[in-house]
Amino acid sequence: MRIPKYFVWALFLFSLVACVSTQVAYLNPGGERYFPTNRADIKIYFDEREIPGEFIQFAIIKAIGAEDFTTESEMMHKIRETAAEIGADAVFIERIKDQSDAANKRAGGLGIGERKAKVIAIKFKKPETQSYAGKWQTDKSTMSSSYGPNCSGDVFKGGQWCGSQNGFDWLQLDFGSPRSVSEIRIEMAGTDVTTEGARIVLKLQTPTGEWVTVDELRDTNINIFSPLTGGAKGNSIPSYGKVLATPVTAQAFRIEFTGNGWFSARNIQVI
Repeated sequence: MRIPKYFVWALFLFSLVACVSTQVAYLNPGGERYFPTNRADIKIYFDEREIPGEFIQFAIIKAIGAEDFTTESEMMHKIRETAAEIGADAVFIERIKDQSDAANKRAGGLGIGERKAKVIAIKFKKPETQSYAGKWQTDKSTMSSSYGPNCSGDVFKGGQWCGSQNGFDWLQLDFGSPRSVSEIRIEMAGTDVTTEGARIVLKLQTPTGEWVTVDELRDTNINIFSPLTGGAKGNSIPSYGKVLATPVTAQAFRIEFTGNGWFSARNIQVI
């Protein structure tokens, strides 16, 4: 059966206008960028006064959809998806504007009404850790080895670490007092020798001193791509992020490396 051309065009037009598109403009183009977050966790606010705690506004998201075909649910879904991709914790919908068919046609469009939203992407400021006694504590990082010339800053505060031993190495962050951990993010970690037989193990220490493994990666790096040292090939995944199904109350975090070192890591965040 031959499908009429006008029917094909109608299907194409419907698919064109039913979708929602977004554009992102960073308020500080040279500023900090964030790891992707979980779309389901993105909070949406319509009144800035309702946003709890301290936060920073770091990007503007513009969402555009066809007024007659785009539901509010579809627009919210796309806004959440885009906000999660750029690492937002929440969004503030500053304005939603509908443009009529006639106005859109005068502007050179297809004559189909548009629904536009201006959205502010938000990152909440995280408080310092506070002990049960009410005194402020500072996290302390330790490691089993380090090679100074290739280290820069604190690996748990955006810096980079490089170990100096083969076979096994580790990094640890002591919290000073127990805290709830719900997410772990790692920009880069692993070895530049070979990923064959490599293991990256992530652990949390409970207040009773027990170490609990929350994830384990085998035969891969995190964001260290081939070619490796000497032109060797290795496996790698993009920047790592894991949201724990159930938050864990912990007093320390440890990442352990096994395989062919030296090992390195950059910007590990325990949230």
